[in-house]
Amino acid sequence: MRYKKAIGVFLIATLLTGIVTWGITSAAGPMYEPPPYPTKAASSLIVGVPFEDAGSIQDAGVIDTIAGVARWGLKPDASSNTYFSQAKDGAGTPEKNELYGRAVVSGDFDSNGWYDIAIGVPGEDNWKGAIDVIFFFEDGSSVQIFIPEDNRIDQGTQPGDAFGTSLVAGDFNGDGYDDLAVGAPGYDNHAGAVAVLYGFPELPLIARDLFFGTDAERFGDALARADFDANGVYDLVVGSPNADTGNLVINRSGKVTLLYGPLDRSFVWKETWTQDSTGQGVSEEDDQFGAALATGDFNGDGRADLAIGVPGEDRGTVENTGAVNILYNDQYNLSKTGAKVLFIGSPHKDNRTGFSLAAGNFNGDDSDDLVIGTPYADSNGVADAGRVDVLWGTPTDMGITTITPPDAHFKYMGYALAAGDFSGYGYDALVMGAPGYSSPGRSSDGAIITLSGGYSGFSPNPQIITQNDLAATAAEDGDNFGYALAIWPPVRSPFYKQYTPLFWR
Repeated sequence: MRYKKAIGVFLIATLLTGIVTWGITSAAGPMYEPPPYPTKAASSLIVGVPFEDAGSIQDAGVIDTIAGVARWGLKPDASSNTYFSQAKDGAGTPEKNELYGRAVVSGDFDSNGWYDIAIGVPGEDNWKGAIDVIFFFEDGSSVQIFIPEDNRIDQGTQPGDAFGTSLVAGDFNGDGYDDLAVGAPGYDNHAGAVAVLYGFPELPLIARDLFFGTDAERFGDALARADFDANGVYDLVVGSPNADTGNLVINRSGKVTLLYGPLDRSFVWKETWTQDSTGQGVSEEDDQFGAALATGDFNGDGRADLAIGVPGEDRGTVENTGAVNILYNDQYNLSKTGAKVLFIGSPHKDNRTGFSLAAGNFNGDDSDDLVIGTPYADSNGVADAGRVDVLWGTPTDMGITTITPPDAHFKYMGYALAAGDFSGYGYDALVMGAPGYSSPGRSSDGAIITLSGGYSGFSPNPQIITQNDLAATAAEDGDNFGYALAIWPPVRSPFYKQYTPLFWR
């Protein structure tokens, strides 16, 4: 199987829950009940399929897009999905092991009012890496632009840089246009680098800032963004899961760097966090603190908080069981005051809780909910079936919902996570990638599972989508559909005009 089982985690507080088939085992209130009619436009979903073959070209990769339709949710039919590859719009030539779709994100980079899609291609040119950007226009047309790493890293490129491994979009310089941050964690013998490509009206990401890591820390392996200091400009969060935090000791425990916007490549406005500095847990060998990141208002105080995955955290003698640290905002910035470190469930070796993280508002209250992926958890007698836990955000303590897959078809559920309102009801739905899922007669073709949110929790009826359900692509062995996920915001996407009349039926 083509998965890297490396990630770090930290822990202290323990949350225990029962696990049931499609477990929705929950500490939240009454039965799920959606509102009677849509209240806003619906988001759509972008799915990365980096191991899709292009004919005889192995692991060239594609992305699939699936429309969200008010009242219905995700609609995987011929009229509401499409796919993109390097060859589709002539932006490049598919090659073996390019992994187009290893990372995906959306943003309006040319400021024309329509959301674009950025796709990471870290395997391009012997793992030098690249990104493709699909620019969309009001008439529904699009153009795909190939951006090789040679144009974005000052000091040249080398095989193994893996430019495009991680992506995040946001306005990082305060000019009102979306920008794109691109991680290259293999740069300079795995010291790592992050390039920030700035958006301009009618121009395709032509400016940049560059930030570099040191000493094989894999700077840029994970990225996130939020406006922690509330100055109206996004701050960039960079995970370095292999960073050494001991005094002259190589421990690869991990760190997180916060770069305050407006960004400046001088690193003047920055802050560094380790597990030691959170006051919750100890930086230990191979914890991989910072392997996953998520931002949201988890305690309902109106300010952005930060969740940090530590999938390599040990619990007593149990290795790599995993954990999550949470840093809350003290109304000025992130603070260790009130910080938490969480173990989820019983300890099991190599579970790697915190491998993936996401934030969403699934019950429509005033706080965001935190989603924690444990894709290597065994469930119902199936090894590495996966598990997802949702910590419901409140001003005090969090309740928890545990979700497990129903049968042996599922593998690595929770490898990727996302949250978006695909039905227009005003509540996010949870999307869980299960790239190791095997359809009947297939092996690891992959799937996504969605659970609709509602007033007090999730719908008990999941929606399972594979490439067999899509008109544009076909399921094949080893595709790993669901490996990467991103939300395509409503209104300013090509699906908006097609489905607008349905929003208010």
